Amino acid sequence: VLQYLDFNKNIYGQLDSYNLSPQLKEQISQFFNAPFLAQQEIVDVYKEHAFILQKEDQMIQGSIDLIIETPTQMIVVDYKLEDIHKRSYQTQVQHYMAYLLEHTKKEVVGFLYSITTGKFLKVEL
Repeated sequence: VLQYLDFNKNIYGQLDSYNLSPQLKEQISQFFNAPFLAQQEIVDVYKEHAFILQKEDQMIQGSIDLIIETPTQMIVVDYKLEDIHKRSYQTQVQHYMAYLLEHTKKEVVGFLYSITTGKFLKVEL
């Protein structure tokens, strides 16, 4: 559902148009109330953003689930089902962040988000 929502419109009104359980509606609402998103002015949102990162002698390519652009930051969010503490997931988000740092002068922050638990994990570069 997150990939279909328009982040610049009333989220709660949009959620009503989906046949979602009250629990799932609450989890999605919590996503938008996360401390790093609450009260942020959203300039733009990029979903499933393709990227290629040249790192040393390897080329890394993929798709970034979500990038939220604010006036001062680029916020990366990678959706996972549960185990957001896996090192490989953190490395993946670090690659996304490194890619964005090459393409913006804004601060870049990254998070893993568990869809099933509604929890975030901040990823350090």
